Amino acid sequence: MTEVIPRWEWRTFGADFGEAEARIAAGEQTRAVDSGEVYILSRRSGVNVKIREAVLNVKVLLQTNGELLEQWTPALKALLPLDAETVAEVMQLLRVPPPRSLSGPHSLERLLKLAASGADLLPVHVTKQRTCHSVNGCKAEIADLTVDGIPIRTVAVEHESPKLVTLTVHMLGLEGRENVNYVRGLKRLMGWEA
Repeated sequence: MTEVIPRWEWRTFGADFGEAEARIAAGEQTRAVDSGEVYILSRRSGVNVKIREAVLNVKVLLQTNGELLEQWTPALKALLPLDAETVAEVMQLLRVPPPRSLSGPHSLERLLKLAASGADLLPVHVTKQRTCHSVNGCKAEIADLTVDGIPIRTVAVEHESPKLVTLTVHMLGLEGRENVNYVRGLKRLMGWEA
């Protein structure tokens, strides 16, 4: 089994990131990916719950540092349909009580219906066009998103070393921007957080 190394992440959202985008694009391109995903947001939790290509991925925030970087790690990965035990575990991470009767497998449709049935959860459909580059040894990403029909752009820098992430953010000229993770960014876009 591959060892999971938590990664330090810095991300921001906006319309245009000027010279930083050119600096990222000048790095070696490592991937270009288009995807469709569904995030399940919770009013009670900041956990990152995402479904892509029939796979549920859950990441949790371990800590933040003095530069306000965030260290995230995978907490759960499961292929849909989900059994009742896994659904209950996800609901616990989202800090929402599961329904009283939680039987049978949960397809994507059933899971989204469950998420949409309460006031504390919100399923959000996101399409992404991402390009990933290697910049200063870090993964740097530029992504164009459409979030429930709303277009927005995001840039991110990730690595196991927080010092390297901070240095790269400064190198790109992005240090004046707020670090906003995916969950907070989506909540803001949906009017759930200021």
